[in-house]
Order: sequence, then C-alpha cells, then structure tokens
Amino acid sequence: MSDLGRVTQRVDQQQLGLTLRFIARANQDDSVTISLTPENRSLLELTDVGPRTIDQSFSTTVRIANGEPFIIGGFIREEERVNYDRFPLLSDLPLLGNLFKSREIQRVKSELIFVLTPYILRPAAQLPEVMTDADFGLPANLAERQY
Repeated sequence: MSDLGRVTQRVDQQQLGLTLRFIARANQDDSVTISLTPENRSLLELTDVGPRTIDQSFSTTVRIANGEPFIIGGFIREEERVNYDRFPLLSDLPLLGNLFKSREIQRVKSELIFVLTPYILRPAAQLPEVMTDADFGLPANLAERQY
C-alpha cells in the first residue's frame, strides 16, 4: 500500500524461451570457428511472489568446414507434474470421497538439439553472375517438381 492509501502492484517482465548467442570467424582454410552460448529459460510455475523459472546455458567452441552441418545437444530436462481432479462436495464425503477424486502423475523427459550449418558469404566479385540450385546443394529440378 502506498502513502496515500492506494494499492500498488509491481509487474516485472522476464524473457522466456531460447536465445543463441554466437561469434563466427572464417578461417584461411575455408573452415568456420564458432563460439556459441545457447540459453534456455522456461517457466516452471506461477507463485504468489512471482514466476519461477529455470535457466539452462552452456558455452562451446567448434571448428567446422564451410557448409557442413553440426549438432549440439545438451538441454536435457526431466519433469514430473501432478494433477488433481475432484468433484466438488462429493469428494469431501468421508469414506466415499475418494471415489470422486483422482490424481494423475505425468513424467516428461525432453532434450533440445540444435542443428546448425555455417556458410561463408563471399564478396559479390567472387560469386558467379547467376547461381543455380546446384550451387546451394539442392537438386537441379527442385523448382519444376509438383507437390
């Protein structure tokens, strides 16, 4: 409550979700060195004092050939959720109340995997005048296919 008798409420905004921070450097041997830090912030629950979140992050450096994909995994989470369902009033009856309520336990395992493919972009003077699908590693008749 403020000095004037008014009720005030404070609201904080938090960033949730995935963030991928990286610095990429092209090397003389046509490879790419990437320093990356993936971060994952998820909402666990809402409480009276505010949201509870879980933060996960790690850092790594990889050296990979131009145009070659690589996989990074590591955000592994196991969660257990308990849900209670009950029928109002009837679930409060002695002896018979248990017939009108239930408890469900859910166990959830998840893993987040990133698949990244770095490409070195060349100045326009080094590129062919017209690029075809084959220059990007795509089948030559991709545009002609019927879907």
